[in-house]
Amino acid sequence: MRRSHFRLGCLVIALAGCGERPPIQHTAAKTTANILSLAQPSLQQESDYELASRAVPGALKTIEGFYIADDNPKLRAILTEGYCQYATAFVEDEWEVAKFAKKLDDAEYHNARATKMFTRCMNYALMDLGADWEADVLGPPKTTLVDLNNASEPQLAAVPGVGAALATTILAGRPYATKDELASKKVVSPAVYDTIKNLVVADLRGTAAVAARRILNTTIKHRAELMWTGLALGGIINHNLTNVDMISFLSTVKLIVSRVIEIDTGLPACTPTTTTACIDTSLGTVQHGTMPDVTKVCPSESDRDARNERSACLVHLALPHIAFGMILSGQGKAFGGDPEHAAEHFDAAFKITGDRMQLAQVLKAYRVGLQTNDRKVFHDGLAKVLASDPAVWPEQRLANEVAHRRARRYLSHEKDLFQ
Repeated sequence: MRRSHFRLGCLVIALAGCGERPPIQHTAAKTTANILSLAQPSLQQESDYELASRAVPGALKTIEGFYIADDNPKLRAILTEGYCQYATAFVEDEWEVAKFAKKLDDAEYHNARATKMFTRCMNYALMDLGADWEADVLGPPKTTLVDLNNASEPQLAAVPGVGAALATTILAGRPYATKDELASKKVVSPAVYDTIKNLVVADLRGTAAVAARRILNTTIKHRAELMWTGLALGGIINHNLTNVDMISFLSTVKLIVSRVIEIDTGLPACTPTTTTACIDTSLGTVQHGTMPDVTKVCPSESDRDARNERSACLVHLALPHIAFGMILSGQGKAFGGDPEHAAEHFDAAFKITGDRMQLAQVLKAYRVGLQTNDRKVFHDGLAKVLASDPAVWPEQRLANEVAHRRARRYLSHEKDLFQ
């Protein structure tokens, strides 16, 4: 699949790499990046949702301005996380409000904005993973030639001399190491091949095997970028569910997120012959064993700075489980959904954070409740969150305020949701 689908709003990123900077500019950027890293907890601890929602966009653009001046890795990491968090906590909130109010134009507008914000998050993460990683996983850059391995069926059918019937045949014969295989494997006749050979190309980058190999070889060094790429791509898919090309990346998201869980747990991916503890890449769960205590990698809470660092570490360990919970609760059981394992992931996220990430419980109640048409799971889970104090986790107060805000919204629409 061509990665051009994701290249939205990248002007800032492109500009950031232009020209040489004087040494003093590098020094100033490094100092600024260190200060901004230390200041991050201020937003995470904010109790006023409205204040945060108004502050974040300006803060992100200010940081982006510093990044244009000097493409400092710390600034890039802040922007990666910042755009994903902004999309999730604020843009998606406006989208949900519009959806429940049945304001279709507003919902469409915020849906498009969410796509753009998740795309910015992913594009910053991809800069650290590298161009080769991006091409192998998301597909090669767009060209004027039609890629036999990555083009959609309508794109293949549009090639002069192909048509709908032959496009289906070509699709069934994937992957192709070279375009010559169309003729050597007798997928098309020699006459048709002569007609289309200068209009097509066979690029294995972006195919399932190449993408899987690249993802599974990604190490702990790029764990954060890998996670944000998976979460952002999942967010983009969620806001483009009518786009078949986008939905085709769902298996890629699963593989990315399960790889992050493998890194966190130290367990390998399951194979047909595995008999010891391993990670099922389709579910993100542990097979032939139990989930190890992944929180041991986080620092102890010896002082305020350590508490902030530990809370951020715990959130990063919990997020892959939130992502898998979202994927597995995205559709009914008849269409491949898995409410039991979705609930297991939401509970894992809650447990990892010491039963303090209230958003995990909100998502479990709302999504699994609707998925199973279980009004008691829905109501009791949301009511339990609202009966708890968002200040239970001071270092992540804003995330809990977001959770309470959503819980109130969902309960206010309970009657309509369970008609």
